[in-house]
Amino acid sequence: MNEMWETNADFLPLAERWGVEVFLHIMDYVQNATMIIDPQGTIIYINEEYTKILGVSRDKALGVNLHRLEPESVALKVLEKRKEIIGAPDYLRSLGIHAIGKSIPLFDKEGTLLGVASVFNDMTKIIELSNELERTRAMNQYLVQQISPPLAHPFDDYICADREMRRILSMAAKAAKANCTILIQGESGVGKGVLAKAIHRASNRAERPLISINCAAIPENLLESELFGYEAGAFTGALRGGKLGKFELADKGTIFLDEIGDMSASAQAKLLRVLQERELERVGGVSSIPIDIRVIAATNQNLKDLVREGKFRQDLYYRLSVIPLTIPPLRERRDDILPQARYFLSKMAPPGQEITLSNMAIMALLKYDWPGNVRELQNVLEYAGVVCSNNIIEYKDLPATLRGESLPETEPSAGPGLDLKSAVALLEKDYIIEALRLADGNRSKAIQQLGISRKSFYDKLKRYQIEDEEE
Repeated sequence: MNEMWETNADFLPLAERWGVEVFLHIMDYVQNATMIIDPQGTIIYINEEYTKILGVSRDKALGVNLHRLEPESVALKVLEKRKEIIGAPDYLRSLGIHAIGKSIPLFDKEGTLLGVASVFNDMTKIIELSNELERTRAMNQYLVQQISPPLAHPFDDYICADREMRRILSMAAKAAKANCTILIQGESGVGKGVLAKAIHRASNRAERPLISINCAAIPENLLESELFGYEAGAFTGALRGGKLGKFELADKGTIFLDEIGDMSASAQAKLLRVLQERELERVGGVSSIPIDIRVIAATNQNLKDLVREGKFRQDLYYRLSVIPLTIPPLRERRDDILPQARYFLSKMAPPGQEITLSNMAIMALLKYDWPGNVRELQNVLEYAGVVCSNNIIEYKDLPATLRGESLPETEPSAGPGLDLKSAVALLEKDYIIEALRLADGNRSKAIQQLGISRKSFYDKLKRYQIEDEEE
């Protein structure tokens, strides 16, 4: 404890002649903020650099007790433990800055604690630059994973002849220019994600990122950290430096929250706060982070019903549905079936070639109810395009789910003697079995092909006893 008093013997007489004022004057030229507190935690000295870095005058700082001002400060921890702490990060909540330096206990020659001296620098700018670098790295990694060729026009992926669908696209184009939140509703496979991308590309945020997240595909206990990020040490297994959430990655751009109806109550509460305050807190964090984003949400569920059942917050529903857009299922816009089919076939055809549909194949496509909507149509055509001969898709080339007994290979006929509900259930069961077959039994791939949530998939396995049949 007496090492601090060891010095050159020739220096002591000079130091005594100079007096304390000379040393305090010297301290004002030290390029680090310096603070001394007494054994009770009261600030008894600050140097000139302290007033510059922290923007606090001497008369306001001196005499203030650190227990009241910064109860979690490193200096008070040193005071309590009577041991120095070097390089410990310190967040000064009262001033909103990050500091790092050295705090040491002060003892007299007899070992009595006199107080604590802290010498530190404001690291806020460095931390901000570090966070920006981390954001750039994370964004680069995300874009490398998600990159896709740009559209010639924001809404060109929507090939439609249906009047109602054209009205919805017209409204979406108008809403894209505003900065309001949009809620897209519709069955699985109707193209909610495609519409979200088109809206982003038509908006004034088109040059900034579009970050997509499927709320149903992420376990409930991980969803909050994926959305809002987390600080280092927030939970067991957390990355050493913490992690940026999807909302921070989407700053100045757009975030697309798919399957919003599957979000937990806790995540709903946090999302509501973000939409209201336009700021967030990371998991395990203590400071608020301002964000500037455009939110597009989508769901295949009826959110009004979920609100009535107490499964979805009413206040969040109204925050999300500023501009509601409902995409009709493909069975309600049959004028779109053939234009969509021709569009997909043009994408599938080898360069310089054309894939066409026979008359009976066209009739089958038009008769089918398409429970999987546009996504199912695309999958059916991809399957048929592989098995067909001479680039002509015949009726026999279509999957069994479309052929059934309603349209024999020789001539059209009436449908099977089933009521509509039973017929849809039979087709749904066959299509799930077919998806599992095409995915070689890989359920995750089958779920992706079907375009339904994991919960819905396993509910249908149980309802149709598909697992028992496989066994």
